[in-house]
Amino acid sequence: MHERADIPEQIAGEPVNKPTGTAQDLQRAALHELVDLAAERAAREVEIGRHFRAAVKANEEECKKAREDIERRREALLAEFKQKHAETLDKIHSQSESDLAKLHANEKTGRRQIEQEYATADQGVKKKLSQAAWLAETVFESEQ
Repeated sequence: MHERADIPEQIAGEPVNKPTGTAQDLQRAALHELVDLAAERAAREVEIGRHFRAAVKANEEECKKAREDIERRREALLAEFKQKHAETLDKIHSQSESDLAKLHANEKTGRRQIEQEYATADQGVKKKLSQAAWLAETVFESEQ
């Protein structure tokens, strides 16, 4: 095997061992490094898998908490809306009752006023009719 000049002396901060010896020694050393690298990779994959599962679990728990918070806020807002709706309906109902009571009071006052005006006018008409009848009788009697 030939050594390449463009391969760095250190990979990931570790010096590269340049074995010396026969081709078989070099192959053994490369195979040994390959086995070490495969074992390292397998251990790292297990660690990455554990980290991934932990991250997924933490994310799922965070999402669950967020959904619960959203549901609590939705329920609180819905309860607040229902309360405000009921208060508004009560206010509208009491206002309409108040307006209706005022309307009835105004109607009664208006009726009394009209009845008084009618009674006054009726008395005036009866008085004038009575005076006219008296005058007519007086004129009739004086002509006879």
